Amino acid sequence: MVSMSSVFKDGSLGATHRKSTTTPTCRERNIDAIAKLEHDALRRRTPTERISEAIARLVGNVGFPFAQLILVCGWTLINLGVMPGIKPFDPFPFGVLALIVSSESVFLTIFVLISQGRMARQSERRSHLDLQVGSEQELTVILQLASELADKLPEE
Repeated sequence: MVSMSSVFKDGSLGATHRKSTTTPTCRERNIDAIAKLEHDALRRRTPTERISEAIARLVGNVGFPFAQLILVCGWTLINLGVMPGIKPFDPFPFGVLALIVSSESVFLTIFVLISQGRMARQSERRSHLDLQVGSEQELTVILQLASELADKLPEE
């Protein structure tokens, strides 16, 4: 988890009255914090998560349903004896095909759920960081307004 104290090493809220070209602005620090969060999330993935994401990307591709369609049609044509020279190996009602397709659906569901779980955790961390960034920005505005009010008060 990225905390704002680790991002803002000086402990400031980003409220500065002087703008420096060498000091990162509040917005730049927030962008860096979000980029660090994304990088850390990618680095922390387990091997299972990496594999499940790769599989989810593969089956989420437009070509996957077409490949499935070609496979099922080819399997059906072969096993109905329509293709000359190829001996049927899974006669109607295609029990082996049913077993393969149902097993595939179970595994694909598991991989997609693993990917969604990781993405949900990452989204939760992002939301937490957004809340921190939003709070910081609000505090910065309040501090700037308070500073402006203090500047306008008559000195005694």
